[in-house]
Amino acid sequence: MKPLHTKEVNSPILVVLPKFIGDAINTLPALKLLRQLYPAQKIVILANGAICELFKKVELANSETLSLNSFGKKKWSLDLIKALRKFEFALGFLFRGSLGDAILCKMAGIKTLIGYAQNGRSALLSHALPLNINQHYITRYCRLVNEPHGNPFKCFESPKLSHAHIERAFQSEQKVISVYMGSANKNNRYYPSHYAKEALLEISKHSVCSFNLLGSCDEAFENSQLCDLLKADNIAVTDLSGKTSITELVDTIAQSDLMISIDSGPMHIACATGVNCITLVGPGTSPWSCVQPVTPYCKPIFANPLLLNDSDKLSSISPSKLALLAINTLNSQNQGNSHDEYPIN
Repeated sequence: MKPLHTKEVNSPILVVLPKFIGDAINTLPALKLLRQLYPAQKIVILANGAICELFKKVELANSETLSLNSFGKKKWSLDLIKALRKFEFALGFLFRGSLGDAILCKMAGIKTLIGYAQNGRSALLSHALPLNINQHYITRYCRLVNEPHGNPFKCFESPKLSHAHIERAFQSEQKVISVYMGSANKNNRYYPSHYAKEALLEISKHSVCSFNLLGSCDEAFENSQLCDLLKADNIAVTDLSGKTSITELVDTIAQSDLMISIDSGPMHIACATGVNCITLVGPGTSPWSCVQPVTPYCKPIFANPLLLNDSDKLSSISPSKLALLAINTLNSQNQGNSHDEYPIN
């Protein structure tokens, strides 16, 4: 593999991002390394509309986002190819393993293309790296930047998102807990409403708090069930299902004292904004070791690994165990115990 020389790059750089929020957040350390290597070159982020909105919360100098959604449903639309060609990209980095992305970049005239050797696309890449599926996603993305340049970096920083301050409309001593339990569309990652209700009720007995239920419009039914169950016990709760944009979601989570979530995009948002997040870990779309936020803010609580049926696993996390971890976390915060980032040597 011929090493890249930064002084030879005098035009913009394209980065193709993954389509899910959590994966996109995991690319942020790699983008920071890329910016360190190329402080003067424009970085263009190609992603779907939701990820482009998320990147309004990313501090990346001299960059712009290009939304795939603005070019219709066809991945290789002529308008998109023309738009990419106008930039005359010097480099392209593929942060997902799609063959289609590699073809698109070649049709856009990008000669120096970096990605992992997967899905039959090696011949299209100038720098095809072997993929180690046991590595964390962040490490995988950082390798795409580091190795083609001769490994100038020894480590990376945890992902970070910026956020706006939201004034609280209630007494300052009240704790705000954001909750994302998913819905039936999350399949085996959904934590049932009646279990969530028991946990949140127990937390409210030990702390003056209110709950924000987060989710998309598709998760409104399950959240409305949980909201009704909590209100029946006079618990302060607000159902925000489908009522926040991506940027508003980031700001809402960032102002929380605690996040309780399944393995999800909101979990990654919480950790990237410095909010303690209790994560219910069961069957996921990727191994937990590959996606767990690399920050002390993540506090995982694991399902029973001995169960054979995946649909039973997340329900094996007892509401009392979840509540106890939440109560202890809030008490620790009250005592002024905060978490520092992992040291960068």
